[in-house]
Amino acid sequence: CFFMGPTPTLPVPDPDFPLGRLDAHDGPVVYGTLSTVFNTWTPFFRTLADAFAGTDALLVLTTGNRANLDRLGPVPPNVIARDFVPQTEILARADLCFTHAGFGSATDAVLAGVPPVLTPRGADQFFNAYRLAELDAGSVLTSAEFTAGAVRRAAGRLLAETPAGLAPLRASFATAPGPAGAVTAIERVL
Repeated sequence: CFFMGPTPTLPVPDPDFPLGRLDAHDGPVVYGTLSTVFNTWTPFFRTLADAFAGTDALLVLTTGNRANLDRLGPVPPNVIARDFVPQTEILARADLCFTHAGFGSATDAVLAGVPPVLTPRGADQFFNAYRLAELDAGSVLTSAEFTAGAVRRAAGRLLAETPAGLAPLRASFATAPGPAGAVTAIERVL
């Protein structure tokens, strides 16, 4: 068995995305994503937009496609909603991430040192979410519990105190050998 670690999402520059607005924001920056496969749960996006409406948070939502963005409808002024966003750059500026716990978004949040609130919907997401919670590197908020009030409470807890296991897990990801190390290990076996 060989742990190569996660492969981070590569930065994809988007000159049209207002990163300067995130940089200049005085309050917390919150990122919400269901990634590219399990992204049809529109209430996730609406609940986040409603939960942070009128707060000092700047919420960035990525709906994964134009149809989901259209279904979301109008959002408050402190919400940036797009079908796609430069995730790596957003996470570099974020204080908190709401995600479905897909491997990519969950590990990208950990690699960026951003506490994730994990709401698994299918596939590997349940394992990922509950393992991160077990390691005290994130918090699980189930679909059944996903209300504006519960979102605000989860955000308040994680913004007040970063989970103790996040930094050690981030360090283990950062020092993992990655794909190049895996290739070397395979070549040694061959």
